[in-house]
Amino acid sequence: MRTRLAPVVALALLGAPAAARAERPPPPALRLEYTRGLGTDCLDEHALGEVLSGSAEFVARPDAEYRFVITATRRGREHHVDAAFSDATGKVLWTRHPHDPSCTEALLDVASSLSLELGALQTHLAPAPASAPVPLVAPVPLVEPAVPLPVMIAVEPPVPPPPAHPSLELDVGIDAVLAMGSTPNPTLGAGVFVGVRSAALPAFSFEFTGRATWSVVGAQEGWVPVRSTFYAGLLSLCGHVRIAFFCPVLGVGQLDHRVLSGGTGIDATRPFAIVGARIGAEHRFPRFVLRGYLQLEGLPGGTEIALHSHEQWRASVGGVAGLGVALQP
Repeated sequence: MRTRLAPVVALALLGAPAAARAERPPPPALRLEYTRGLGTDCLDEHALGEVLSGSAEFVARPDAEYRFVITATRRGREHHVDAAFSDATGKVLWTRHPHDPSCTEALLDVASSLSLELGALQTHLAPAPASAPVPLVAPVPLVEPAVPLPVMIAVEPPVPPPPAHPSLELDVGIDAVLAMGSTPNPTLGAGVFVGVRSAALPAFSFEFTGRATWSVVGAQEGWVPVRSTFYAGLLSLCGHVRIAFFCPVLGVGQLDHRVLSGGTGIDATRPFAIVGARIGAEHRFPRFVLRGYLQLEGLPGGTEIALHSHEQWRASVGGVAGLGVALQP
């Protein structure tokens, strides 16, 4: 009895795996498309086919109804991989968008997701026809099956270079100024300036300024009302650090005064030298510049107002506060 059962048991044990294999549904058929953008450091199509076949079971066919599209691009230091799985109608069933500094790691993430999704969608996918096995990488027509899946290289449009900034910038503007010390009384006025500034670091600028200020009220010098006007032409060389700037200033000035009553008209001093320093801040917009500054001026030869050959007033130092705007042609 035992000798009769032994062959039966052996045949049953040997037939069990075959039966299990017979009951196992065939793997689904997929159409694979792989695109690598310029500048990427990703697996080629053959290596990607090996990665996908090691993670998921399917048959790659160029005419399959279900489509699996993988696109790899580089954005800065990271690789971005976009994967989309769609059915015969073009409806996207699921997507995956991993990113990683390593393109290989991002592709492995897609392969892992494909394995899970194929298992979940096994009942909905069309099985591959029972025909001779087809290599994983779908061949191009008239090409042997051993040829790997062709890669469609996405030719990205060239990135235009950033606009070149000029090495020198021209500033033309006007200042409103308040001057004290260089005239008997505070004076208000305006200045017109033209400057050239280097755009490179360290930034510096060279500027010419013409300025005129007029007295606010008549000064009582020796009980005689006097109105004064101060003219100046200045050259400055400035260094710029962020929004701040500092400039040594050299120039020439002249002080005129008019006796308002009982006088003989306008008297003018001889031109005198100006040596000073300016400190300020500016904010540069795309087409114009706002600035404000304080300026200390020394008058080495001094300036004076004399009436009837008698000195009425003398100054050797003055100060100026300015607020201005400049255009950049």
